[in-house]
Amino acid sequence: MKEDIMKKLVFILFLCSFFSIHAEEKAIIQVNAELLHKEKISPLMNGGFIEFLLNYVNGYGGMWAQEITDRGFDYISGQKYKYWDFWYSQEGKFDFVKNVSGGYNENGLYGIEFTGDGTTESGIFQKIYVNDKVSHKFYIYTKNKDLAATGKLKLVAFNSDFTNRFFEKEIDISSSDWKKIEFEIPAIPDVYSYNFAITYKGEGKVEIDEVSLMPTDNEFGLRKEWADLFRIWKPGIMRYPGGWFADRPTTFWQNSISHIDKRFSPDADQLGNLQRVDMGTDEFVKICKVFNIEPYFVTNINRSYDEAANWVEYCNGDHKTTLYGKLREQNGSPEPYNVKYWEIGNEQYYHGILKYIPKYLECYDKMIKKDPSIRVITNGCHYTNVFDTLMPEIKDKCNIYGFHPAGGCNRADFGDDEKRYLSVVSKNYTIGRLEEYAEKIKNYPNLKLASTEWWSSYGVGNDWVTDTISRSHSIEALLWNVAEFLLYMRYTDIVEFASRTMGIGLFKQGINSAGKKVIYVSPSLYGIALASHRRGEYIIKNQTICNSYSISEIDYWAEKTPYLDVTTSISEDSLFIAVINRHPRKNIVTDLLIDLEIVSNYGKVYDISGEHFLDCNTADEPTKVIAKEKDWKISDKYDFPKHSFTILAIPVKHDLTLANGTAENQVNIYPVPTNHFCNIVLNSGQFIKYVEIFDVLGNKLFSKDINEFKNALLLENLNLPIGFYYIKIECLDETYSKAIIINKLD
Repeated sequence: MKEDIMKKLVFILFLCSFFSIHAEEKAIIQVNAELLHKEKISPLMNGGFIEFLLNYVNGYGGMWAQEITDRGFDYISGQKYKYWDFWYSQEGKFDFVKNVSGGYNENGLYGIEFTGDGTTESGIFQKIYVNDKVSHKFYIYTKNKDLAATGKLKLVAFNSDFTNRFFEKEIDISSSDWKKIEFEIPAIPDVYSYNFAITYKGEGKVEIDEVSLMPTDNEFGLRKEWADLFRIWKPGIMRYPGGWFADRPTTFWQNSISHIDKRFSPDADQLGNLQRVDMGTDEFVKICKVFNIEPYFVTNINRSYDEAANWVEYCNGDHKTTLYGKLREQNGSPEPYNVKYWEIGNEQYYHGILKYIPKYLECYDKMIKKDPSIRVITNGCHYTNVFDTLMPEIKDKCNIYGFHPAGGCNRADFGDDEKRYLSVVSKNYTIGRLEEYAEKIKNYPNLKLASTEWWSSYGVGNDWVTDTISRSHSIEALLWNVAEFLLYMRYTDIVEFASRTMGIGLFKQGINSAGKKVIYVSPSLYGIALASHRRGEYIIKNQTICNSYSISEIDYWAEKTPYLDVTTSISEDSLFIAVINRHPRKNIVTDLLIDLEIVSNYGKVYDISGEHFLDCNTADEPTKVIAKEKDWKISDKYDFPKHSFTILAIPVKHDLTLANGTAENQVNIYPVPTNHFCNIVLNSGQFIKYVEIFDVLGNKLFSKDINEFKNALLLENLNLPIGFYYIKIECLDETYSKAIIINKLD
């Protein structure tokens, strides 16, 4: 294969110099075994962030498989319930359903009291969406004080206008004390939604509280659809519980560990939506354990710092010798959770970084006393001036500096669809941030970085957080998200992990045209999963020649963006070439120059693409844009589809001891690509006899005698045409050969 490549390369290079005038887009990717750095790619780069916001966790289709919102009847907005309504079987002015203080849950505000006249059936209801193929486990707490109530309490599944009862069952009210009543509701074929109602007909008073309805196919409380998608995604780490929610005054971690029916209620998110923490500390850790996810927690910077320290002790303390370790044992988990990652506060830079510093330091000291082995994350900012203010003050009292980058398009008035697309998928500003951070953290030798929240953002106002813009779930968003993820992979030497926000542009719930609830994911999740699971152990260097584009209105963002974004990685038996084709209208025919031993004629192609860059997944077409796999007869050429993400998996034989610094990595050439000059840097000084440059056919085009002991050398005035070349460095004891690309002429 190599010989064929060499024979064709002269013609290819001729075409390269005329890329801009050809209708067909062309490119060249050259790959060798030179490691970008010696750090293995961490599975923690594929992380998630779930927070109590909107219906990400609670509500219809949320991560936690509870179908009832405000199941403790606690959330009253104004003079009425936000999520419940009252119903009566006949017209008239009745007052047979009331909220009353107290209830079974002493940590909630209210319960419900039914009375009656003996003839009117009254009820409290909310509309829910269900899977018509799955049964549901129901329970409720009832109390018939003094056994004075003589009527019938029922669970009823009504149709939309209350004219039909899909299901009904009487609920036991025989106890004068609070009693838990539970039973299973069978699947109701072809019924996708109904008015879930608790009704009473009779005389006397009956109290109810803490109702629950969960599909029987849930997995440890996780909704089955989410569990199936987790198996595709396979996140390595997950951030919890926020976000905004983490620092709210009412967010107290001990509210998340008590009896699930006696937890604090009501609580609300930043946007006023009810958030009940049924998926508490123990439940979250259990889910993480089942799915092999590293849990990590964000502490509340606005409450007691002792609370944060006690949370560490609850998770990691010995159950025999620590107070909160004993409490964990009482809650059913004697063995420590050994939660490794802890972040102090969320986005406190918005409130003033100088105010955050003393809070952070006091909290850090208390937490680290509970468990010195934890890795503590400071919540910094994607703007590097915050780093410059924060880090000199906290110094070594920080293991990881976190930041929150986002990308997308918030300008509704910006250009046409194609121009907006090109701006979104252009070079990401995170690249510049990481380059800056790479220099700054040299002053803090034990410090790593983490992208603790990252997401693609669309719309104006609250559109981005409510995730109502379809572009957020399109191929356009896929390409930005995959580029961001691959960027973190390439910087795995300084980035410890990255957590993708799950509720914005990733997981989605909707009602299809048949009225059925559908839980699905955007193309972005398929792309992130593909990039995470179809890769090697190490990032290796590649050299790519392709056309680029600029958008004059936003030259700071989209200046000279190459159409191809290429990331290459390697294991002992496989090479992976991950390619984003940003071009909105054209495939890019690409020549592959692979300087490795290929051991099979066949490889694999993994691909995500579509007819248009705004193609997206919807409730009616939840799998319109997904990853596809096919066999590939390996060639020296591949046609990358327009606006697509592709991974080529090629069987190779490769010795990973290169990671330990063999002769292959003793010489570095930069910049690559270059124009008329290049720097040669040897890892150690050697006597260099001479340097020669050859084209791919072996013709010597440049020669220079050196005859000096050096560890660096500058070659100037090369005056070589655009193309690939090989530099031979002849030393006294060793000969090195390195590839370079000339991609422009000055």
